[in-house]
Amino acid sequence: MEVSVRDGSMEHRGVRYTIRVGIEPGVWFITIHPGGVESADKRFHGTRKNAEFEAHSMINEWCRRQSKLRAARDAELKLNGRNPS
Repeated sequence: MEVSVRDGSMEHRGVRYTIRVGIEPGVWFITIHPGGVESADKRFHGTRKNAEFEAHSMINEWCRRQSKLRAARDAELKLNGRNPS
């Protein structure tokens, strides 16, 4: 699902992203903004639609890493006898 946000960026899985056109034909710059912070920037060659797919892929990967970090933190807390929050 893609949602347009007032500054021209879009959202995927609750993470904002921006796609900017490059000066060369078929070149795009993708930036994701998890938590409102500029996190990853990537130069992409292809169509605008494929740049959107790439942005979604970048966000999916970021979410996967966050999930792994959260699971590792929860496991460590459980080992130390604390209840994960």
